[in-house]
Amino acid sequence: MKKALTKVLLTAFTLVILAAIVPLSANASSSNKNELKTEIFSYLTDEMNLNSAAACGVMANIDEESDFNPRLVITDTNGLLSGGLCQWNGGRFSRLRAHCRQKDISYLSVEGQLSYLKKELSSKTYGYIYDYLKSVPDTAKGAYDAAYYWCYYFEIPANRASKAVSRGNAAKGKYWKAYGNKKLSAVKLSIAEKDTSIDIDDSLSFKWTSAGKDADKYVLCIAKKSKKTGNWAWNKAKVYTVSADSLSKKIKAEKLTTGEYKAYVRAENEATDTNRKSNYVYFTVNCETHEFKETLTKQPTSVEKGRRTLICTQCGKETKEAVATFTIKDFTAKKIAKLRTSKTAKNAVTLKWKQLEWATGYYVYMKKDGEWTRVRTVKDFEQVTATVKGLRSGRKYKFYVQGYYKHGGKTYRTEKSDVLTVRTK
Repeated sequence: MKKALTKVLLTAFTLVILAAIVPLSANASSSNKNELKTEIFSYLTDEMNLNSAAACGVMANIDEESDFNPRLVITDTNGLLSGGLCQWNGGRFSRLRAHCRQKDISYLSVEGQLSYLKKELSSKTYGYIYDYLKSVPDTAKGAYDAAYYWCYYFEIPANRASKAVSRGNAAKGKYWKAYGNKKLSAVKLSIAEKDTSIDIDDSLSFKWTSAGKDADKYVLCIAKKSKKTGNWAWNKAKVYTVSADSLSKKIKAEKLTTGEYKAYVRAENEATDTNRKSNYVYFTVNCETHEFKETLTKQPTSVEKGRRTLICTQCGKETKEAVATFTIKDFTAKKIAKLRTSKTAKNAVTLKWKQLEWATGYYVYMKKDGEWTRVRTVKDFEQVTATVKGLRSGRKYKFYVQGYYKHGGKTYRTEKSDVLTVRTK
């Protein structure tokens, strides 16, 4: 795309200057690059209404310009920045960034650059190139002609005549073979529900149009938007494979958790190793009926507030709350609830009870020789179990538990729990 004779990679010193403006990245892996190529081909054919030959011509040029790296930013011998898939140069690169700012899209994203490419080709300046691409025949020669014309009039590199021939041959020999003989029709994905902001208790129904008789299967891919980076986490995407006989998939929202999502479906033909990617659809999963599980993380005292954490068992939302202080009278009036056995053995019994608010710990009493004797002291307010050992097998034993609270050198006790009778094995 540059009229300058040579493109020179930014030096380390220049990168320091530009780091705040343009983050660079390494080339994508081969698998990610193939996904990217498929996305670009689908956009050129579905969104821009180019035939396969014209799309192959554009892709052959993108290959030479950026190696399909949308984050590639370099400088030419005139000191002008070039960036993106088509290596827009100077003022065109500035207009790309302005367009993406207006759309609230990253100018280093494929989505933003393809959107700008469509806008640029729809303008009076480059409209004649768009018209030419739409006129080429959908053949190998059409792919050659499209690549040659695009290189000569849109990219305009140094030695453009010889490079136009080289890119034309690549479009005809490489890209037409990979993409030009596609038998898969365009696929359009949609969501059956009118409201795409759904509760986590609900389900979401995806449906799509057929890619034709040559489709072996459909693959539905759903990515979540990262709250930290704002990017779509395709590396952690939910992937659902559907047989070619089905054109829909119903998914329970609880399998996705809450957040913003982006999805597409891909038709595949294994014999020809080809695929056709649909448009994107967007939806949001909410949790309107939170079911919280409470955990007391800091016990309150009579003079200092405590803390508790509430975690939704459906979506994982976490809320922290203060727990109010209490009076000694309030505490001593409390009573341990749900005293029961969790395990019995020949010579031991394990007791369990419900955690008591405000308690510092718990006292466990057992009736022994007609007297109630303290047999265990639990010093952790979160621990609600105690094992009493040294018992005799086949005997009945009686127990109760009290909560205690220590403050100012004094110990205060709650009411006694109900007495529990347990027989050892």
